[in-house]
Amino acid sequence: MIYKTYLFEKLLSYCDNIQGVDEQVLDAHLQKHGLTLRADHRLFLLKYGNSTELLKFGFGDCTYALFEKYTSNPQRYLNDNLPDDTVFFGQEFTDGILCIDNQFGKIYDYESKELWGCLYVHIDALLFFCLIEYLWNHKKIVIAKEIIIEKDEKEQFFQQYAGYLLTGLDNFFTKYFLKNNQLIRCEKMQDDAYAVSFLQGEALNSITHEGLLFKN
Repeated sequence: MIYKTYLFEKLLSYCDNIQGVDEQVLDAHLQKHGLTLRADHRLFLLKYGNSTELLKFGFGDCTYALFEKYTSNPQRYLNDNLPDDTVFFGQEFTDGILCIDNQFGKIYDYESKELWGCLYVHIDALLFFCLIEYLWNHKKIVIAKEIIIEKDEKEQFFQQYAGYLLTGLDNFFTKYFLKNNQLIRCEKMQDDAYAVSFLQGEALNSITHEGLLFKN
């Protein structure tokens, strides 16, 4: 069992400039524009919403600044096209627009009020993706080895590492495994093969077996 709270605490300790949104500022904006957020979405903004280095890279932007801008004028920025029972979440790292579904907290891309693929099963999966990208960009983790797992090899590979899967932290494109302070990132390719990176570094070395097993 991998406890996400412990894992996130360790990885976040290697990130600089983690800043949240002032609660009064957030609540005033929500009230002004008649918005209601899921508890986990609200907490995400309160804890990390102004962490630009963590939440903004490539095409992606899940900062409060973008949330405030787009939800202040959804007709201009979103064409009033959000699917029913969703709230704007941010801009996807491949340049799409993200929304979060109010019932289950899944994060989707969409078009013309229609949900497309579920990219993240919940906010923790998106946050984990951002953390790994941040740590790699800041050289807190490095790629020790890269391999390609072909389509007919993937089942055996995933069975081999099944006990180390970071359940609930995968996304539409990527599965993660953690074994002996090595993060194994498996990214889906177009031909259903996977590009596998074995990541190592000081941020991963701080994670202890006992903490993963026993800390909430």
